Amino acid sequence: MRGGSDDPTAIVCHNDLCALGVLVGLRDRGLTAGKDCGVIGFDNIPEAAHSRPALTTIDIGARRIGEEAANLLLRRVKPPGGAPESIILPPRLVIRSSCGEQFAQDQSIIPP
Repeated sequence: MRGGSDDPTAIVCHNDLCALGVLVGLRDRGLTAGKDCGVIGFDNIPEAAHSRPALTTIDIGARRIGEEAANLLLRRVKPPGGAPESIILPPRLVIRSSCGEQFAQDQSIIPP
């Protein structure tokens, strides 16, 4: 049933792998992600850019998080009684066509 009242208009997934499954599920229902329903994932795995439609995602910079965590650990063990630190790394929204046809070209938005 296409365009029924029970069909979702947007789906936010906790990771890109789940979102890729949602793209398949929508297709199985005769719906088009980016047209009938917006879909967004979280992680920015390489497959997200190559799915059809390309998956909009939130890139958390996993590599940078790992690097910062390792550096934080090294700083923490040098003076064991040192003050705790907190590091906040901003995520990056990567807009692709699963959020709408008007976003067909891959673009990134970095929050201010």
